[in-house]
Amino acid sequence: MSDNIEVLEDTNQKESNNANNKPKRHMPFLIFAVLMGVIFIFTFILIHFTFSNFLFQNIYNYPFGSGVVGEAILAILVFLVMLLWKNSYVFTQKKEKFSKGLVYGTFYLTFGTIILLLNLLGGDLNVRSIINLAIYCLLIGIYEEFLCRGWLLNEFLERYGKGNKSIFLCICVSGIIFGLLHSINVLSGDMSSVDVIVQVISAAASGIGFGTIYYKTKNIWSVVFLHAFWDFSIMLGETSTVTSVAMSVKGSAIINLIFGILLTVVELGIIRPFKKDLVNSDPKKGKVIGNGIVLAIIYLVVMMSFGVVDSSKVGEIYKFDKIDFKSTKVTTDNLDTYRIKSIGDDLNGITNYNYSLSYDKDSNSLVFTDEVSDDSVELCDDSLYDYILVNDGNRYILGYVYTDDASNHIFKYKFISDSDLVNSKSLLSSVKDNMKTYAVSDVGELVTIEDGDNGDFYVAVKTEDYGYFVLTDENKMSVYTGLNN
Repeated sequence: MSDNIEVLEDTNQKESNNANNKPKRHMPFLIFAVLMGVIFIFTFILIHFTFSNFLFQNIYNYPFGSGVVGEAILAILVFLVMLLWKNSYVFTQKKEKFSKGLVYGTFYLTFGTIILLLNLLGGDLNVRSIINLAIYCLLIGIYEEFLCRGWLLNEFLERYGKGNKSIFLCICVSGIIFGLLHSINVLSGDMSSVDVIVQVISAAASGIGFGTIYYKTKNIWSVVFLHAFWDFSIMLGETSTVTSVAMSVKGSAIINLIFGILLTVVELGIIRPFKKDLVNSDPKKGKVIGNGIVLAIIYLVVMMSFGVVDSSKVGEIYKFDKIDFKSTKVTTDNLDTYRIKSIGDDLNGITNYNYSLSYDKDSNSLVFTDEVSDDSVELCDDSLYDYILVNDGNRYILGYVYTDDASNHIFKYKFISDSDLVNSKSLLSSVKDNMKTYAVSDVGELVTIEDGDNGDFYVAVKTEDYGYFVLTDENKMSVYTGLNN
């Protein structure tokens, strides 16, 4: 009898263990994907806008200064989110060595190194800004990889990561959500809708690439480094006083969209060695390295074909002198229209040469007009930021700043002497065709600066991060950082 009781108890125990060992039931994958996407984006917006915007009010002393502080706060907040979702194991989980993650990321290392060298050769770089950028990109890597691979991808893997196809699906869906996250950049107003679409597509591809590397290594720090190095290489040109001539996007909206799609296809090629068996096998090191190098070269060729990397400009260095004023007077004029009124003698007595520079709201363009003949010429129909027409005592200086279709910041100007003033279409055409151009690091308000010591008068572009780009001569621009922005 006792033996039967023991058998019965043993059977009940096994049934209890089997019940406890049953796999947990989860909601359908598609519903979870949508729900996770909504929670993920809401959390990002909450962190990004609510907790970080107030930090950006007064930290404009150097490039990327506000970004460094903001990304540091975001990284801390994401760390707290991961603790709440019990994903803290990500920080210590190391299935593979850091170096193996770098091997898997050969594409990012190869292409990043090429662009790094092009940017080093292509501009007058500022050491302090480079240090700030390195810290900024490292924090971006920490923030976005903790958020998107450490939290988002792991949430999918924990629930649905059973089998090769399911794991690959989790990586793809989490990467797509990561890409869609970048659509909020349209709210900033700094990017066109097409540029945002291109960024969403390419970011999704990067998310899938980084997700694959993370899954194979379970080493979050290797993808943090790859992400940071990738951003640093591409953004290095922005540390120049003038926008990098080595790498800058140029082209129409449709060209940029085609370019973005093609590059996304190339970038997705990095997962090819892993696709057959994500779970059980590792591709040969030589195959991964070779695949990454070939794709990086294809990537570079595509970029050069679309003019994103202008190899003809490599080695052409813009150098800007630093200037200093002991005392200054800065004047800002917010008039809608600036006018030239010059009086000269001719055989018939007095003649007025009257010109105006104004913004035409109907055509959304900057117009230079001969008010005597009523002839005019359109100078700018892109994203105009500010314009000016002033007299420094010896000549007139006409200038404007704008952002072109490829998001490059442009300052154009023309010096006009009194002897040039003739009421004819030739002056209008000459002004339009002979304006000098600088690609500057940032667009800003156009102001005049008067040197209090000697009364010299200058036109300058006032920026938030870079001080003042001062037009010290007809053929020379200098940088002045002594004024509070």
